[in-house]
Amino acid sequence: MVFLGLVTRAAYPEIPPRVEYELTPAGARLEVVLATMDAWAEQDLPRTGAAPVEDR
Repeated sequence: MVFLGLVTRAAYPEIPPRVEYELTPAGARLEVVLATMDAWAEQDLPRTGAAPVEDR
């Protein structure tokens, strides 16, 4: 079974059941895009989260 052409899924009739997922070549190429987006986000997006509050 192929999901959107990015991942394949293989189910094996075993006990306990076993399922394996693997990237297709198209899915592997998408990894480059995601890594580039991650690098951009790390550099250009502000960090979110609460700053520590000082005791008064």
